[in-house]
Parts: sequence; C-alpha cells; structure tokens
Amino acid sequence: QYGIRPGDLVIMNVRRFFPAWGSDVAFEAFVRVARERRDAHFVLLGGAGTEALVAAARQRLEKEGLSSRFTLFDGDLPLAECAALMSIADICVSLMRETDMRPLAAILEGACAGGAPVIGDQPEYRAMEELGFSAIFAAPGNAASAAAAIDRYASDALLRQQAADRNARYLREHED
Repeated sequence: QYGIRPGDLVIMNVRRFFPAWGSDVAFEAFVRVARERRDAHFVLLGGAGTEALVAAARQRLEKEGLSSRFTLFDGDLPLAECAALMSIADICVSLMRETDMRPLAAILEGACAGGAPVIGDQPEYRAMEELGFSAIFAAPGNAASAAAAIDRYASDALLRQQAADRNARYLREHED
C-alpha cells in the first residue's frame, strides 16, 4: 500500500513534520542513515500546515536519489493509518525540541506497536527509563547523534527485540 518492500527495516518518525517537534532533525538523521543502509525505509508524517516543509523534503530526496526509500505524508493522516504504519515500524523515532511531559500519542504508541524507540534526551523520558522503559537516547537537536542511535538499533535485531520486550513489560506495569 505504501511502497515499502517486504523485509525492509522500517524507521518511522512518530511525530508530525514540525521543527518544534524535531522533524527536521529526524529527517536529517534519516537521510544520513539512508545513505549508509540500503535495507531501510523511512516514514515521516506530515500534518496540517506542514505541506511546504514536506515538499522541500521531497525535493531534497529527489535530488539525492533517495525518494523511493521514503514515505512522506501531506496533511493529516487518519489515526488508523498511523497505527498501521506504527505496527510495521522496527524503529520509532521522536526527537522533540519542546519539553514533553507525557508522550502518550507518540513514543508510547510506537513502543506499544513494538517499535524500538530512539528519542531525544529529556527528563520525563529518563524518569520513564528508571521505571523500565527502554530507548536509545539522542542528544537534543543533534542529527548525528540520532543517526548513530538509529544505526545501533538497525544493526542489531536482538537489541531491538529486547527493547520491545522491556517496553511491553513497562507498558503493562506503568501505563493505561
């Protein structure tokens, strides 16, 4: 349905394409990883008001010859489609710039769907980690750090599975 090849490693930014929500950092990290990993497919959500940003991202991908390995959405995506995409994501990424007091609509949903999280380092997320939540943390606003975190999961299926298993336990014990 989305042009994602069976067997590809699916890496999804679980936030909409707003710079305040770290979409520009995630996009840059995705491009870096795409240059190195031919087995990966990248998914980025648009959101109302992001059309110009998504169009600019598409132009860059065309220029770099990476378009076929990215799925970008214009405007809002129905929740059912977003959930379907999360269900096939091996790695879910959220690199919020703004302080996120409880990431229910993104990080936890991605983890609930079985994705191994790469998240920007924030105090709320570290508090979740102390309770058993598993993620690889990227330095805030740093695409190189995010790309390295993504590559670490991309290179290690066992590490991804361990994160998913720990997060399933965390979600059962600490979230509703």
